[in-house]
Amino acid sequence: MRLLILCLVSVMHLSLSAQKLQYNEITETSDSILSKTFGTELMDFFEIQPRDLILFYSRNKSRLQHKSLRQHKAARTENLKEVWVEYSFTHPNLPASIPDIHFVVELDNELRLINPLDPNRIPRFLKQGEKCNWVEGEDQQNIIDNLKFEKTSKSKFSRIEYHHDDRRYYLNVYSQYGLENGYYLYEIFMIAMDSGETVRHEFKQVHSHIL
Repeated sequence: MRLLILCLVSVMHLSLSAQKLQYNEITETSDSILSKTFGTELMDFFEIQPRDLILFYSRNKSRLQHKSLRQHKAARTENLKEVWVEYSFTHPNLPASIPDIHFVVELDNELRLINPLDPNRIPRFLKQGEKCNWVEGEDQQNIIDNLKFEKTSKSKFSRIEYHHDDRRYYLNVYSQYGLENGYYLYEIFMIAMDSGETVRHEFKQVHSHIL
């Protein structure tokens, strides 16, 4: 009888363990995906930020409920749909205007990757172990100062942004020249970071909450 009870307890324990995902099990999987995508030599520059993982559970057919999973904890798998692991990539050779780059590894309830990561989010010079070849500092400011805007500017600002369609980083220079129906009117120059050349010159209406 005692042996039977011990067997039942053991089976129940194994069953409960099988219904949970350990924090380390999840992060080992996401680390492996990063390593395959960006190379092992860059793994020291990735850090999970924040340390808590985000879990999405189905409450009904149309809604998901999110919860946090802390280190050294386990998550129940019942109704679990997705697990998100957010990483911050920081490298000493990244330009000061890009202090870090963020990635989210999205996994399903069997820890399979949902959306592939874009390897071009890490600048090529970093992946090749080279010095930064982007236009920076005084050279960058000279380019901005010499742009020929067609509209009279009310305010200007610039920032480096990644464009998913082109899979490239650009220095985007925004010049706000008006406001219409709750939308800011912008004249935008897109500058190639490696050559300093204007790749695109366009006009856009942008909602006031976006920029």
